[in-house]
Amino acid sequence: MNLQDDFKAQAMECSNKPTSKKDACNSKSVVSGKWSPIYSQALLVELDNGKRFLSNFRYNIKDSYLANPLGGDITKLSDLSTGSEEAFDSDCSQTMVGYVQNDFTNSMKSSESMKSFSATCFHGQQVQHYDIETTKTIEEGEKKLKYNKIMKHNSAANFNLEVSKSAA
Repeated sequence: MNLQDDFKAQAMECSNKPTSKKDACNSKSVVSGKWSPIYSQALLVELDNGKRFLSNFRYNIKDSYLANPLGGDITKLSDLSTGSEEAFDSDCSQTMVGYVQNDFTNSMKSSESMKSFSATCFHGQQVQHYDIETTKTIEEGEKKLKYNKIMKHNSAANFNLEVSKSAA
C-alpha cells in the first residue's frame, strides 16, 4: 500500500489469493482509494474495491513508567487515561494489529448486524521514509508540554505502484 499526498492511497491486489508467503502473486492490479489519520492515534484506508483498513499506530508503555507490565506493579496501569501520553512511546512508522473489513460499501447499505462483516487482520510498517517535514521537539510550561513544531516543509513527489507484466 502506498499513502500519497492529498490523502490518496494505492494498493496492489493479488487476484490468485496466495496461501503462504512463498506463493507468488501471479496477477496484480492497482487499486486506488483514500486514507485518513484519526487524530494522531490511528490510520484509516478505504479502497475503491470496498476494502477498509483500520489500525492504531504502534505505541509501547515506557520502561520508566512500568518496566515489567507482566510482573511489576500493575496497579500503576489503573491510573492511565486517554491523557496519559507521557507514559507511552509512539512509533508512527508502524501500526498495531488492525483489521481489513471486506466490502464495507455494500455492508453499510444493508441493515445487517456486525456479524455479517467479513474481516481479516493486518499489520502495517513503513518501508520508505520521505523527508517531507523537519520537526523540532519543544517543551514548554510548568507541565513540560511537549510537541513537535514543523521547522521546514519539503515537497515530495508521489510514488505510484506499478504492475509488472510477466511474459506469457
